[in-house]
Amino acid sequence: MIGGADDDHMNGGAGRDFLRGDQGSDRLYGGIGNDQIQGGDGSDRLYGGRGNDRLVGGLGRDVFVLEKGIGSDVIRDFQVGQDSLGLGQGLSFNRLDITQSGRNTIISFGSDRLATLVGIQVNQVTSNQFIAM
Repeated sequence: MIGGADDDHMNGGAGRDFLRGDQGSDRLYGGIGNDQIQGGDGSDRLYGGRGNDRLVGGLGRDVFVLEKGIGSDVIRDFQVGQDSLGLGQGLSFNRLDITQSGRNTIISFGSDRLATLVGIQVNQVTSNQFIAM
């Protein structure tokens, strides 16, 4: 599913969905399944949903929403100082485990891996990048 020039709101549903917001400030929800979600231009909000999803915000100030108990997302283009990580219900920065794994940063809540930030060093991740949802 591909959006247009306006602000799009897309829900993937069940299955392996591909969502791309294109232009505008979009809200993209993967739903159930291992989805690929791309924000495109604009300041987008990306929700992976249930499953292990791949998220790319694109240009703009994007928010990647983390939620517990629904899968682990791979965030491929997190921009430190520009993008944010949204904390879903029951999550707070102080309760997260943030660790380095090779060239990537892993964000976990107990034994629940929430996300992998590709190419981001753990010392680049601070409370300033997290917002309550």
